[in-house]
Amino acid sequence: MKTKLVGTLGMVLVFLLTLSPVAFAAPQSLPNGPWVEDEQFVSLQGIMTNEELYKKLEQIEHTSKGRMELEIVGYSDAIYGDLMEPLGYPLYLCKFGEPDPSKIPVLITSQIHGGEVLGTQALVKIMQKFAGGSKETNEILENVTLWLMPRVNPEGAMSESDGVWSPTRRNHQIWDPEFWGLPAGTSSPWYYSSRSEGYDLNRDSNPNLDFRIENLADYGWTLEQFAEEILNDKDMNNSSYGGYYVNPEARIITGVYQRLEPDVYIDVHHRGFNYLSDEDIRSVSIQVAAEVADPYTDPFSGDYYEVDADVLELARQVNVVGYQALQRGFSHYGAIQKYPTVNLPGTTLGTFALNDTAIMLIEIKGQTQSLGQKQSGMLTQTAVVSINEILKALADGTIHDVDPKLYDDIPPSANRMRDPSQRDDEF
Repeated sequence: MKTKLVGTLGMVLVFLLTLSPVAFAAPQSLPNGPWVEDEQFVSLQGIMTNEELYKKLEQIEHTSKGRMELEIVGYSDAIYGDLMEPLGYPLYLCKFGEPDPSKIPVLITSQIHGGEVLGTQALVKIMQKFAGGSKETNEILENVTLWLMPRVNPEGAMSESDGVWSPTRRNHQIWDPEFWGLPAGTSSPWYYSSRSEGYDLNRDSNPNLDFRIENLADYGWTLEQFAEEILNDKDMNNSSYGGYYVNPEARIITGVYQRLEPDVYIDVHHRGFNYLSDEDIRSVSIQVAAEVADPYTDPFSGDYYEVDADVLELARQVNVVGYQALQRGFSHYGAIQKYPTVNLPGTTLGTFALNDTAIMLIEIKGQTQSLGQKQSGMLTQTAVVSINEILKALADGTIHDVDPKLYDDIPPSANRMRDPSQRDDEF
C-alpha cells in the first residue's frame, strides 16, 4: 500500500417551480421533506447544462491565473479504444497541481449518476474558492495536489423524456454483445437496464484496474467462457463482483485515478430522506461512509484485494473530520448518519478503496426535483464545508490527531422516509 500519507460553485443550485399551473405535494410528516408527486412540476432552469458547465469551468481556469488547469480526459460514447475520439460529451479534469511525492494527492468526483446534481455545484464552488488564491487555499495547495472531476456522467445529466430535459441516473450506452465479440444473446452486465437503455456507471469499475473484455486472453479466458461462466451466470453477474469497464466514463475515471494515485478519494451523490432518530426528528442532510467493499478475489486473475488497516483508519478520520465540520454553525445540517452497510466492489469508491485509497462517500439528501432553492443552496454548502475542512486537516497534518473510533459514533442509517418513485440502490 502507499505510505506517504498514512502514518506520517460561483453558482448555487436553484430549483424553481415552473410558471405553469402546479399541483403541490402535500407536506410529509417527519421530517417534512416532500418529494415530487405525479402532478407536481419543477423547472431545471437553475441547473447548468453541460455547455454552461464547460463554460463555467473555462471561466474558472482563466480567472485562476494558472492555479487551475483544465484538461479533457476523454469523451462519452467512445466505448473503448481511443477515449480521446471526440464522440459524445467531454469529461473534464480540473487540476490544482500535478502529482508530487511531497504532496498529498486527493481526487474528488461528482454526478456519476446524472440526476444527482448538487455534488457538481459543490465542486464548482470549491474550484472557485481555490482558483481565487486566498491565504488558506494557497497553504492547502502547498501540501495537497487536488484533482476534481465534476459531472462524470454528462449523458445522464442531459437526458430528455418526451422532449423535456430530465436528468437520469444512467448514461445512454447500449449493450451489444456482438460488438465485444461475444455470442449473440449474451446477458448484459447486471447494472445495465434494457428498459432505459443505459448503465449505472457506478457499478462498472473493477478492483482489477486493468481488466478489459478485449484483453481476456491475458487471463487465459475466452470470450465464450466469459459469456457462459460470468455474464450468463446470475451467481457471478451481480453486485458482489466488480464491473467490466464496458463504458468509456468508467475507463476514463480509472485512468485519472491511476495517474494521480490518490491517498484520499471523495465521491458525492444524492439519496432519499431520513430523519435522525425517534428522539431527534431533524431531516438528515447527508450520509457518509468510509467502508463500502469487503475483501475481494478477482475471478479472472485470482488476485486478492482487501482494504488495508491503515487505509481504513485514514478513511475513518476523513469521515470524522467531515462530520465534525457540520456540527459547528450548521445546526440543522449537522444531522448526519452513516450510509447503510454495503459491499459494492464495482463502485468507484469500492474499487479505489481496495487499491489502497482512503474514501469518503457523501450522500446529499433528496433528488434533482425534490428540493427548493434555499434548501438546495444549504445542502450544497454541507459538501463544500465538509470537503474544505478535510483538505485543511490533510494539509496541516491534524488529520492524524483525529480518533478514528469516533467514526463509530456517527449515527447509523435509520428512519427512512420512503419515496415510492426512488430506487433502493441510490449510491
